[in-house]
Amino acid sequence: MITSKDNLFNVLGAEVAKSGRSELYLVAGLHFEIANKSPEVQRVLDIAASVAGCSTASDALRAHYNTCGGIQTSHQAFCDDCGGFVTTDHVAVQFSIQKISDNPDTYRVLFVRVDAGKLAMDTKAHIDALEARVKKGEDAHSSAVQALAARLTKLGG
Repeated sequence: MITSKDNLFNVLGAEVAKSGRSELYLVAGLHFEIANKSPEVQRVLDIAASVAGCSTASDALRAHYNTCGGIQTSHQAFCDDCGGFVTTDHVAVQFSIQKISDNPDTYRVLFVRVDAGKLAMDTKAHIDALEARVKKGEDAHSSAVQALAARLTKLGG
């Protein structure tokens, strides 16, 4: 059973959040491959496949993604191009998973620390754009209703 403290995404996300590095790159095929492993990263990689009951790193990656509780994910189940966010000590780390096209059943995972200020500004811009579209739709609807009311008044009067 994969616990939260042994979940690959929780541990690697926390490692990026608390370390001096802004990103971490992992390859999962038959085995996990990663550069500059800390003892905690090495611990989780050593047990990742066995904890998940899998024979390959790519199968373990799927199992860890499908059981990662407390993490925002882009898809409910593992798939090509899925990802999500891990938040540790008020630091957000985004991860994205992509299939390596020339290697069947091999994936690359990139963990990147998110700049909170940029994320807030991007989110605000997205919300503002959405609100503007809603307002434009409401205005168009209001104008259409007024035009219809004027026509009905003209026809009835």
